[in-house]
Amino acid sequence: MYTYPDVMVTCHPNDSLDQVMMHHPVLLIEVLSPGTESHDRVWKFSRYTQLSSLQHYLLVSVNNWLVEWYRREPSGVWSYTPLASQDDAATISELGIVLPLADIYTELDMVPQLDKPRT
Repeated sequence: MYTYPDVMVTCHPNDSLDQVMMHHPVLLIEVLSPGTESHDRVWKFSRYTQLSSLQHYLLVSVNNWLVEWYRREPSGVWSYTPLASQDDAATISELGIVLPLADIYTELDMVPQLDKPRT
């Protein structure tokens, strides 16, 4: 069975030859929707973590200002970092990219939960 993430980044030269399937992703991003959230969190994540090339898995919420960042540590254990502030960003050094939450959520009429004033 094949899966199709919303965003996939690979650096492997063999992946550029195959225009249909990528076998060595470094980064996968899923945009969560009510219909796919459980599938993305459980089924896809368990399959994706079996890919030795995968280093980063990001789940982007459309209901809240939240990006959940899973990354494979050198020990092979997956760590979890929730990003929920306007100043947060996922810095993916292997790819030389920074993904600021402010850029991810720029088009949505949503305020970060952590940055809301307390009443």
